Amino acid sequence: MKGFPNQVAELPKLAIAMQCLTEIESAGENGKDDEVFGRALVRAGVAGTGHIRRPVEEYLRAQALKEPSNRSYRTTARGLRELFRLMGLIDDSGRLLHTTDLGQTAAAFAGQRLDEQIAFWRRVIRNIVHSDYQGTSHPYQVLLGLVARQPKSSQR
Repeated sequence: MKGFPNQVAELPKLAIAMQCLTEIESAGENGKDDEVFGRALVRAGVAGTGHIRRPVEEYLRAQALKEPSNRSYRTTARGLRELFRLMGLIDDSGRLLHTTDLGQTAAAFAGQRLDEQIAFWRRVIRNIVHSDYQGTSHPYQVLLGLVARQPKSSQR
């Protein structure tokens, strides 16, 4: 299986991150910009403020003093964009990032209870397709196959 982005593992946070992208797009900004998207993720609570909790704006000011390559929220932004592309939630093949209809649906789940969105996320994750020069894989089906091959542990 190909490398896979793993920046956020909580479905409600994925919905909030998608909401960030739709707001960025609505404001006429470019969600392909790691700085723009990364800062939005920190402000929305999707990305943290480091190992020591501190106010968001204080954290962002401190980060601005670092080289862009040393700002962790930029990596989070890149990883989430890659995941959202694989999920079909965004199209970032052009100069600007555009949210798909599926992405708009995901963004609408921001702030909603998980039980109201679980069927949506199951469908999206089940349909992930990852293609590159080596071909195409379906990560969820690969994972299911690996789980199926794992011998059941004996009960004690």
